[in-house]
Amino acid sequence: MPLAELVLIAAPLGVFGAAFLAPAVLVRRQFSRLPEAFECKVRAPDGRLAGLSRRGRWRRARAVWVHDVLLLRSGRPAAAVRPIAVRHPDGSVKAAPPQLVSRLGPAPVILRLRLDGGQLLEIAARREARSVIAGPFVVAAVEGLPSGSPERRSKGTT
Repeated sequence: MPLAELVLIAAPLGVFGAAFLAPAVLVRRQFSRLPEAFECKVRAPDGRLAGLSRRGRWRRARAVWVHDVLLLRSGRPAAAVRPIAVRHPDGSVKAAPPQLVSRLGPAPVILRLRLDGGQLLEIAARREARSVIAGPFVVAAVEGLPSGSPERRSKGTT
C-alpha cells in the first residue's frame, strides 16, 4: 500500500479518535480535581446492579456525592459518569480486612448502601476517606452512636 493511501486512511481515523478521546480525558481530569472526590472500589454483592460484575468482584472507581446520589467514574476512557441513587446506608462504616479489598492501604473501610431500586452496593475506600465515603449519611461514619438524639434523652430526664 503506498504511503499516500495510508495517510488518507490514517488521518481521518486519527481525527475521529481524538474527537472521542478528548471529552473522556476532560471528564476524567475534571472529576479527579473535585476536592470531595475519593478513590474507592465498588461491587454489587447480590449481582443485581447493571454495569458491575455479576460475580461480586471489586471494581476501581472514583466517586463523589451530590446530595444522596453517588456519582461513579470508572473504566477507561472514563467519559461516562454513572449516577447511583442511594436510599440509605445498610449499617455503618466498618473496617475491612485488607485481603478483602486490595490496594486501598493497610486498613480499608467499607460501607453497604441500599439503593433506591432495593439493590445493595458495597463501597470500600482508604481509612482516611471514612467521613467522605458516607456522604450525606455522615452518621453512618460513626460507629457506636446511641439511638435517638441527645435532646430527646435530656427532655425525658428533667
